[in-house]
Amino acid sequence: MEKIRELEVEVRAVFPEATIEVDEPEDSEKGSAWLTARFGNQALVAEWNPKHQAFGVSSLAAHAYGEGPDHVSDTVEEVIEQFMALLAVAA
Repeated sequence: MEKIRELEVEVRAVFPEATIEVDEPEDSEKGSAWLTARFGNQALVAEWNPKHQAFGVSSLAAHAYGEGPDHVSDTVEEVIEQFMALLAVAA
């Protein structure tokens, strides 16, 4: 799952205070990979979907089971920008 690992490296560089968890599927060509980044009491999640070749970004505070992501992006840079925007709103 190179895209989720690429995102992990960038999140660690931009948000060194974050606690990061990565959950990769057994079949990386079919299953989604997830990155959860925790910042104090705020948590953000990025899902890499290999079928759509895109990330879905959600805030755990606003995310409920079965809902879609808050934002969809196909680049790591856009995910980082969305993380910054969501953290600014939560602050």
